[in-house]
Amino acid sequence: MSAAWGQPNPRDSGDFLRAQLRHLPYEVFGCLYLDNRHRVLGFEELFRGTVDGANVHPREVVRACLKHNACAVIFRVYVVKRYGAILSKSLK
Repeated sequence: MSAAWGQPNPRDSGDFLRAQLRHLPYEVFGCLYLDNRHRVLGFEELFRGTVDGANVHPREVVRACLKHNACAVIFRVYVVKRYGAILSKSLK
């Protein structure tokens, strides 16, 4: 996916993120960065975890968004087991 990929719909975004992360044997928190017209600026894996969780620090997420000059971001949590709900609640 390049910067020219504009205005991703939810299905395309999900397909791209699944393709990037599905082969990993560990937990991952990643961000898909978008500009003000929702064109893709890039994707980055921010945090890695073990098979039972990944520590996500909100200040590091904000720092990465600012580094990419992103106006919007799509979070992607890849979990090996069923710990996604716990991580999602901690980000709210």
